[in-house]
Amino acid sequence: MKRLTLTLLAASLLAGALGAQPQSGDYIVATHTNTGRILRVTTGGSIQTLASMPVGTNIQAVTMDAFNQSVAAVTESSTLDHFVLMTQSGSTSTIVQFPGNRVTSGIEIDQDGNFVVSRFDTIFKVNVPQRTLTTVVSGLPTVVNAITMDNDTGDYIVGTTAGRLLRVDQITGQVSTIGTGLGSITGLDHDPRTGNFAVMVVGVLKIVNRSGGVVSSVATTTGQAVKIDDEFGHYHCAGFQAIEVFDRNLSRIDSTAFPTSLNLGGIEIYGSRKVSGVGTGQRGSIYTLRLKFLRTTSGSFGCGISLVGLRPGLRLAGRVINIAPDPLFFLSASNQLDGFFTQNFVGLLTAGRAAASFTIPPYLPVGSTVYAAANAVNPSLPGNLDFGNTIVVSVR
Repeated sequence: MKRLTLTLLAASLLAGALGAQPQSGDYIVATHTNTGRILRVTTGGSIQTLASMPVGTNIQAVTMDAFNQSVAAVTESSTLDHFVLMTQSGSTSTIVQFPGNRVTSGIEIDQDGNFVVSRFDTIFKVNVPQRTLTTVVSGLPTVVNAITMDNDTGDYIVGTTAGRLLRVDQITGQVSTIGTGLGSITGLDHDPRTGNFAVMVVGVLKIVNRSGGVVSSVATTTGQAVKIDDEFGHYHCAGFQAIEVFDRNLSRIDSTAFPTSLNLGGIEIYGSRKVSGVGTGQRGSIYTLRLKFLRTTSGSFGCGISLVGLRPGLRLAGRVINIAPDPLFFLSASNQLDGFFTQNFVGLLTAGRAAASFTIPPYLPVGSTVYAAANAVNPSLPGNLDFGNTIVVSVR
């Protein structure tokens, strides 16, 4: 995902009209410098404004929706904060407003297919079709400034301005501390290759293990948000007038400069949520996988599920499908369980889309996990495969 270093010209923001169509692999970044904008940074290095917010509004975080098509964002102002959905054409709509004047700073998607938003001392759940807002947990140590999902367990992971990394059990809501003294946390992501967390503080990217220890770190010129790409495991960091990319050894391999008037508050890779899911997670219930491959619009796809975990993963052409193969994986991926345990785990894409489902084994204990992944055949990509992300379903 190499990008050209850009000339520091404000005029570069005018490259392309409002609503320019983002493509798979583009960066989607948010600005929070009084007039919030959602920007597209192409793989060739041009910057385009996709959407602009009213004066006095900051955009704190962005993420792909569950259908891998629209971009969700959370905004902050001196009056009301909003949850906004932006379509591929650049049109925006407010889904819900948040009460009170608090810091709204993080956004993710949970296993139910709903968005979760971190705000001051609370995690909210947003149901887009119903345009409803419900409280998941409140009274967290303040100020909660970032949120991600632990793809090993399905739990919520939040970071605070006081340097605390917290785990919130997504079933019980119980809060536990992973680590402290990390510095003011502004961005988070989970690394499926190791189980560690990428923790962004001002000026430093820290890799924190599951016990809260810092295993490595690197100084950055950005220091606001971080996104790990699933296929290569690179760290994409955004913040003060720049995007920087670090490899698995935390060596800087690419950077993109922005005009000095821009401060980036969030980063996403467009089209990266190729697999999402929806379901109750209850034993014996049906869980549906939603597939959307932007680079592969036709051809065959395959899904697989595992009870083991994310690691060591399946490696091919320098990329990884983050799922540990077990007997259930090989049976499901070869479609031998179709019709009585899985449905449509092998098939053909229509406009890059497909749906599959499986029954959560009724014998699994509450709190155990099921992991699901998918890929699609694409002869133009390395290894002839378009790799999807892996999702975790925590059994309820």
